[in-house]
Amino acid sequence: MRWTEARMSEFVGRIDSAECVDRIWCETYEFVRAAGYERMFYMHVDATRAETPALLFERGFDPDWTRTYREENLIRVDPLPQVARFALGPFRWSEAPQIMPVSKEGKELFARAMAAGMGDGLAVPLHGPRARDGCVGLGLDRRAPTPEPARLQLLEHMLH
Repeated sequence: MRWTEARMSEFVGRIDSAECVDRIWCETYEFVRAAGYERMFYMHVDATRAETPALLFERGFDPDWTRTYREENLIRVDPLPQVARFALGPFRWSEAPQIMPVSKEGKELFARAMAAGMGDGLAVPLHGPRARDGCVGLGLDRRAPTPEPARLQLLEHMLH
């Protein structure tokens, strides 16, 4: 299903009337899932604090991978939130090393993710006020089309 203006407008109305942040992310997941993206995450980075990025929402990923990712605190070496802080627009996960250098640990994480069957995906950078940045990730399945950049940027603006 394509991201038509009517579908996006309906989605905006649902998130506008959401009563809590969790509802916004659930609505967002349902929206991207209807377009063929079975996996989605949201990470937050607050550059004003010296803290590790936080994985605040994830759906559709293999439960064993999600458990490993959380238990081993792999977000501390995941390059996607850091690359997203400097990216000007959406990028494929596999393109992260071309945008900025990725640490040895980050490369190992990518290799582990691929071995776990993760595949490629799209990272949609979210840039907010006071250096509050984030990243929405959409797992790409073979049947899901890559949305047009303008649609991804619109999604970016709606979510941050």
